[in-house]
Amino acid sequence: MQRWNRGEGPDLPLAERFLTAQMWWVGSELVRRHPHLLMTMTDVDARSEPAGLEECERRWLLRVHDEGDDMQVQFDLAEGIEYRVAGSPQTLSWPQIFAAVGPLDIVVQLEAALGLDSPNVTSAATPHTLVYRVIASALATALDDPHEWCAVPAPISVADVPGSPGGPLFEGFPSTAVPRGLYARTYLLAEHRAQSTLFRQPFWALLRDDEPIAIFDTAGVVHTVLGSTALLPFYEECGRELALITARILGPYLP
Repeated sequence: MQRWNRGEGPDLPLAERFLTAQMWWVGSELVRRHPHLLMTMTDVDARSEPAGLEECERRWLLRVHDEGDDMQVQFDLAEGIEYRVAGSPQTLSWPQIFAAVGPLDIVVQLEAALGLDSPNVTSAATPHTLVYRVIASALATALDDPHEWCAVPAPISVADVPGSPGGPLFEGFPSTAVPRGLYARTYLLAEHRAQSTLFRQPFWALLRDDEPIAIFDTAGVVHTVLGSTALLPFYEECGRELALITARILGPYLP
């Protein structure tokens, strides 16, 4: 589906699957190199609620930011990459991004603009950086799959406690029930103690043709129909090979 003109002219349409894979790779690489950063996503269409849009069809903004939102990079399927330098918004268009010669050129350019030191040695893998990297790896691997792939937040509602908080994206993944309840109860306990707590949704859903095939917990756990897997020890077991861990977790669904 083509809802926006993403090129510099009518002769430069860019398919969404390329943009989605690229923004996840750039975002996950930023977090890999700077593990204090996070990735979150905002549903732009939630403001207007257009009828009939499936999850992958909605306009999502992917954000890479620090805990306090003082630094932020925004990835938009419509506009490209937006970031702020000295309070002034700067934009990299998708044609600029895809014109980069080296795979890390855009990452290094963003680091320089945002005052992030380019690391001489890549930081050790952490549970949350592996979550983002495995999602990015899956989207890149499925780039030419006839099936449509995307990753979206899988929100839970603290209002559902003492039940099992979560919506339809969690159906079929019973191993998520315990962590969903734990997250919600932890938040409510902090709220009861009058502690200032920002609840960041901890779950991501990886969708294939709008059907969830895996739920990722930013604590570093992936849930499939077979159960849960802790990513960090599995990553070590796979020789720290990202493609291998992606294939072993999602193999039945990959092209």
